Amino acid sequence: RGISSETGEKFFVSLIKHLDKTINVDYAYVGQLIEGERQRVKSIVFYADGEIIDNFEFDLVDTPCADVMHQRICSIPSGVQQMYPKDQLLKDMAIEGYAGTPLFDSKGKVLGIMAILNRQPLTDIKMIESILQIFSVRTAAELERKQAEEALQFTQFAIDHVVDPVAWIGPDARFIYVNNMACSSLGYTRDELLQMFVFDIDTQVSQEKWTDHWIELKQRGSFAFESCHRRKDGTVFPVEITVNYLEFRGKEYNCSIARDITEHKKAEKELHASEERYRAIIEDQT
Repeated sequence: RGISSETGEKFFVSLIKHLDKTINVDYAYVGQLIEGERQRVKSIVFYADGEIIDNFEFDLVDTPCADVMHQRICSIPSGVQQMYPKDQLLKDMAIEGYAGTPLFDSKGKVLGIMAILNRQPLTDIKMIESILQIFSVRTAAELERKQAEEALQFTQFAIDHVVDPVAWIGPDARFIYVNNMACSSLGYTRDELLQMFVFDIDTQVSQEKWTDHWIELKQRGSFAFESCHRRKDGTVFPVEITVNYLEFRGKEYNCSIARDITEHKKAEKELHASEERYRAIIEDQT
């Protein structure tokens, strides 16, 4: 109950302290599998002799933690160093007893591990296993939430730093989200753009035409077209826009990616002028 309302780092610290207090062991930790590396774990919180120590990474190969990943729980009341002679960490910490349980996400995928280690043999191993299993349910749920939040933060960071302007637009043509490049290219702050509508910056989309545009978007799903955008200072520049219709949790969105084609248009114009000059020369010669 004491840890149920905590989230994030505070949750894991609170949990590991409760676990240590409940079982009374020398070491307790929660570790997360490192993405892309099935045999490596990074500790989220590590409790050693009554103190939280800095997190670190370690390999699972030749450790009891590796066996935890293949079963519901792994308990070794005593003699763990003899069973895993290649695990140097067990020797350095003089560990005699070990118990660990995997942490599963809502789909049954292993996210990490929760384990206790003790310098003395573990007693009442059935009680320890029961406590680990009880703690692991809440821990796994928080770890899954943590990973989802990190993924969302990474996605947000990636979109914010895309080199092209990206905007999410609602059915009413109001901007719901704009990335950094959208703000930079148009000269508005994010707060300013989020109070505006598409027809405030697009010279070829009026409020009257927006309904037809949205209907076409829903029918086609995705398409590209050329238009012109107006900056805050009043200057206008050509853009190529790709729009995508998306529906999420009952709400509709237009994901718009715009690309400044000023240089492309300039090159097109120069090419056209060159062709005209060449055509004039040929006509003169004939």
